[in-house]
Amino acid sequence: MLAYQRMLLSQPENWYSIRRKSLVLFAWGCALLLLFVGATGCGDSRPRRVPVSGRVTFEGVPVGANPVAMWPARISFLPTTTGEGSPLRPASSNLETSGGRYQLSSFGPGDGVLPGEYHVVIVSMLSGPTMGNPTAPEVWEIPKRYGRPGQSGLSATVPDQRTPMTFDFELQP
Repeated sequence: MLAYQRMLLSQPENWYSIRRKSLVLFAWGCALLLLFVGATGCGDSRPRRVPVSGRVTFEGVPVGANPVAMWPARISFLPTTTGEGSPLRPASSNLETSGGRYQLSSFGPGDGVLPGEYHVVIVSMLSGPTMGNPTAPEVWEIPKRYGRPGQSGLSATVPDQRTPMTFDFELQP
């Protein structure tokens, strides 16, 4: 067999024929690979999420709009149950300083929430302990109970749907 290959390669017309066939096979292989990659897609493999947004107010005033706050106000959805096959994954967002609005994120910015039931926690502190002053008292913009899952009294159910949902929270003293 080796002698036969030497004979084929020693003849110039056979050498170019073999090379041309190899290039054609290589081109077909590349085309099939691209077709396979295009057919399978590079889509999002994470669980389906529902876009959730809303507004948080305390006694009619948007939460997070206080210009003297040291930290941004934050809302979090902490899962109690989720849809079938979905992991327990919290979602959170900072509240906009202009109007107390939010858009929740689970994996990336504004990507939404996994379907399920959630405790809602809202934290908005004006000042508190820092590295420079670890004994400074906590000063809350809203009652502290809204920052604790068992005491906030806030909950949300996010159904498995494609349409965006809005949850507005009016907090009371």
